Amino acid sequence: MPKFWDINPPPKNKNLFIPGLKTSSRPRRIILISSLLFLIIFSGFFAFNLLTFKNKAKQSLFSIKDNFQVAAQSLSGFKLDTAQSSLQSVNKDIQSLKGKSDLLGLTLIDEVKIAFINLSLLGQKALGFGEDLADLSSNGFQWLVGGQGEKLISKLESLRNNMDQLVLISSALQDQALKKNLGINNEGLEVGEDLKKNLDFLDALIGWLKPADEQHFLVLFQNASELRPAGGFIGSYADLTLKGGSLINVDVRDIYDPDGQLDLKIIPPKPLQAVTLRWGARDANWFFDFSLSARKVIEFLEKSKIYSEKNIEFSGAIAVNMESIRDILAATGPIKLGEYDLEINSGNVLEEIQREVEEGQDKKIGEPKKILKVLAPMLFEKIGNLDEDGKVILAGKLGDRFVNKDIMIYFKDLAIESYLKNLGVAGEVMDLPEDFNGSYLAVVNANIGGHKTDEFINQKIQLDIDISSNGKAVHNLAIQREHFGQNEKEWWYKASNKDYLQIFVPSGSEIIAVSGAEQRDISKRDYRQLGYKADADVVALESSYQKIAKFGIDQLGLLGKTIFGSWLITDPGKEKVLKLSYVGGRPVAVSNEVVYTFIFEKQSGSKTSLAVSLTAPSGYVWKENGRPVFDYSIESPPARLILKTTLSQLAN
Repeated sequence: MPKFWDINPPPKNKNLFIPGLKTSSRPRRIILISSLLFLIIFSGFFAFNLLTFKNKAKQSLFSIKDNFQVAAQSLSGFKLDTAQSSLQSVNKDIQSLKGKSDLLGLTLIDEVKIAFINLSLLGQKALGFGEDLADLSSNGFQWLVGGQGEKLISKLESLRNNMDQLVLISSALQDQALKKNLGINNEGLEVGEDLKKNLDFLDALIGWLKPADEQHFLVLFQNASELRPAGGFIGSYADLTLKGGSLINVDVRDIYDPDGQLDLKIIPPKPLQAVTLRWGARDANWFFDFSLSARKVIEFLEKSKIYSEKNIEFSGAIAVNMESIRDILAATGPIKLGEYDLEINSGNVLEEIQREVEEGQDKKIGEPKKILKVLAPMLFEKIGNLDEDGKVILAGKLGDRFVNKDIMIYFKDLAIESYLKNLGVAGEVMDLPEDFNGSYLAVVNANIGGHKTDEFINQKIQLDIDISSNGKAVHNLAIQREHFGQNEKEWWYKASNKDYLQIFVPSGSEIIAVSGAEQRDISKRDYRQLGYKADADVVALESSYQKIAKFGIDQLGLLGKTIFGSWLITDPGKEKVLKLSYVGGRPVAVSNEVVYTFIFEKQSGSKTSLAVSLTAPSGYVWKENGRPVFDYSIESPPARLILKTTLSQLAN
């Protein structure tokens, strides 16, 4: 079987496994079902191999094994009803098998009796786990927003207890399987460790929800029409107050409210100095890694008098963009806003909110984001009242949004944050392993003073990588941006798009040629004389800053990557292209059957296509297509795309 299949266009089903092409896992398997899958399959294997009854019992064993496998497949596809039915059948068959053994007068040795008991308990606990998971999926959000937090916490505790028992029972079964030499591999022995990580997550989550004290959590509304490195400009946000597992208040605010009551004088990152003297929460999502951006936003908000005078601290943040709001409205149906004489639906939500913010009556009285204060509580209520079919549809759509980084979550709690990163929903930048053999690319846009023009920008990325026999890899990158908002009525769509591009490549990469790079005049200020302080995270980013005068390009280093930076200003109806040639930071290993890996990480909210062309060294072809050049393209890449190809040496 080949290790890669070229897919163009990409499959709509993100769960489809494509050898060689990997994307991040669906986050809706929120209790790490993947750890349970092996456990269930292994249990069926154990039942089928350990117990050998007379012929009348054989059919029951086959049924147990088959139902365990069906349950595993159903959980993998998040088909909870089917999984529950299969696990119920397992319990029924186990009890039937036990009855048959008694009727047949079978005398079981002690080890088999113990294994039988453990297997039966495992089936019961797995069934309880599936029931709890299905109940949470159906009712969890409604309990949260409907003042029934005690039910939510109770169900999470039940889930946690069932998982704890699964760890103990699976460990006992694995020990027995090893004694009987049933061929359980190391992967089976690691299942217990995976489940223990899940227990740590559940303990932390329950510990956060359960206290009677109020907990505060942020929802950051990121506007991808005005892109920023972590997603989009944070024009507004919601402060969610939770108590005892229940949502008791939703306070939607304009981001300028807390910034207006912030006494700190912090030096902004260099490109932001083109539009602002002082750094604040509104511009704090400057980092491509969402956890770093979210932490920075929280730092600014907590120091604003709005929250500092009340000693309010935030446990974390979730970022959502407009595509996610559209999906919610598609599931809930339209919402009527009487005081605005508007009906908001999935088709007009961006247009109408943008118009109210820029030109509505609320702006005249100093509350341009008031419409969001009215809309947000209605959305929460509508979600809580969805029927079962609506919840399933919405869960599927939001799962896709997580995959595409349209929704990202950050928690201060390290156990929860680690779990979110394992799920691939934390918006983190990938750490490249020390033995990484390949290349990495992320193209990160920052609209600075270009209004809402990213809504009408079409971006195309073309990367050609030419690998020589000595392992030197020359990268030729072209980033094309077309502004097609020239005919729009609204001025905020047909302004010039002022984009500061950051191009993340492997650490140690060196520029050899550039065309199309632009500069932007930024007033120089003596910030220290003005009493401003430097931010530690910005210092970490800019301490490596250097201007490569020969090419008119900036160079920095962060997150184990080299970053090339340049302005690209595109007028309405025009097109701009930035071209860079650079040598990868580490030589490629060149030999027969060596795997070369290309990784692309997409910016949240960006609309871009990607085309990659890999040229093998002289004397080699790519095993996947038998040719010296391998081409791959995709119109809408996932949050993280991993492309693996294999060098094959030609015969002399």
